[in-house]
Amino acid sequence: MLEMLRKLTVKKAPGNGMETKGFLSQDDFADQLIKERARADRAGASFTLLAFDVETPPGLNGKAEAMEILASILAKRARVTDTKGWFGNRLGIILPNTPTENADNVVRPIQEQFKKTVVSNSPHASKAPKIAYQAYEYPNNEIVNV
Repeated sequence: MLEMLRKLTVKKAPGNGMETKGFLSQDDFADQLIKERARADRAGASFTLLAFDVETPPGLNGKAEAMEILASILAKRARVTDTKGWFGNRLGIILPNTPTENADNVVRPIQEQFKKTVVSNSPHASKAPKIAYQAYEYPNNEIVNV
């Protein structure tokens, strides 16, 4: 049953044809945000949305490859309770019951693993690859740009 549910969440990313296992489509992710907001309102809780984008590092074959690397890291690092999906043209994760001040604890290991993976895939990378992210906390309306 669990494997069947995982297969149902394999969606094509909008616009680039890239498949990313376990990531909801943009529409399905938007629906999940609405459900998470309702759940937070009902329980008096909060959640944080992290939206990631990547700078295309030298030595990779474009942004799609960089996003695939990031997606595989996010898939491994996300908790079972987190929802992963496409937030526009960025990868997003909904972190239930997580305030934005804890976002750096989630993002820092992802950034480190991304850098290690890219450097091992492209040893002549002249500069460190960068992941930009925005963190939004509901219902506090706090936005953190990094």
